[in-house]
Formats: sequence, structure tokens, C-alpha cells
Amino acid sequence: MIIIIACVDYKTFGIGKDNKLLFDLKKDLAFFKNQTFDHYVVFGRETYEHLPIKPLPNRKNIVLSRNKDLTYDGCVVCNDIDEILKLAKDHTVYICGGQKIYEQFMEYADELMLTLVWPKHKVYPDTFFPMLTGAVNFNVIRRFSENDCDVSTVKVSINRHFNH
Repeated sequence: MIIIIACVDYKTFGIGKDNKLLFDLKKDLAFFKNQTFDHYVVFGRETYEHLPIKPLPNRKNIVLSRNKDLTYDGCVVCNDIDEILKLAKDHTVYICGGQKIYEQFMEYADELMLTLVWPKHKVYPDTFFPMLTGAVNFNVIRRFSENDCDVSTVKVSINRHFNH
């Protein structure tokens, strides 16, 4: 199973600025930690390199990169999306960004777990989550306010018929 997990600006679908998350929400980071605990987590190289802690503890970290010479301690480097798709047949794999990685996996996702943020101040992202098109079904699984933002997390069910 492939689950895409992200925290996005509700208006722009922005996810980051200057190689940092767009929002610093402790409750959302705790949610991410809980959801991904003891599962595979996949990052692009740039996203992985900008993590404050790497590899993420208590998870099986994978970096997707075209660089065949790339290595990281405590992390597997994959050079082909097919390796991850094969892994997802028997395991839950969380796709954790960045923008290019999200774009590559959208057509394969079984589920999206999106934290939608309504900031009370204007944000200026430079990286974005792919826009959702077509009919989507979602359930709101939590709501909260933090750091002058209103926040909802939704679970989006993917109709496999529309993916392929």
C-alpha cells in the first residue's frame, strides 16, 4: 500500500519554502511520527538531506535518487521507482516528499493523508503538492488550531479506476 502524507497550504497547495516545511506544527509532526512509525518512509534526496534528524528513527528510510553513487548511513537508496512499487505490494510505504517525489507517486497512491492548513497570514511557498483533480472522496480525521493556523487532516480515498 502506498500512502502519500503531506502538510499543505489549503489555497496554494504549497508544502515548503527554502528547503523547509511551510508550517511548523508540533501536533502535525507528532501525527506524522505516529502514522509512519515502524513503516517504510520515502524521500527525495533534497528533502532527506534537509531533515533535522536522519535517518528518521523507528522507520525504514528510503531515498529515491537518480544518483547511483549516493549512500547514506542507516538508509537505503533506490534509483528506480519500480523498486518502491514492488515493496509496496507487501508493505505500507509512506511517500514523504518533496514535490518531485509526490508527482511521481500520485498515480500509484492508494491513499492520501493530507493536513490542510488555513494560515491567518500569507505564505509564499516555492514547492508545491500536486493539485487534486477529478472526484475525490475524503474523511476529516482531525481538526485543531496551532501557531495562528486552523488545521484539518483528511484521508483521501483513491479510486484506482481513475489512476490508470
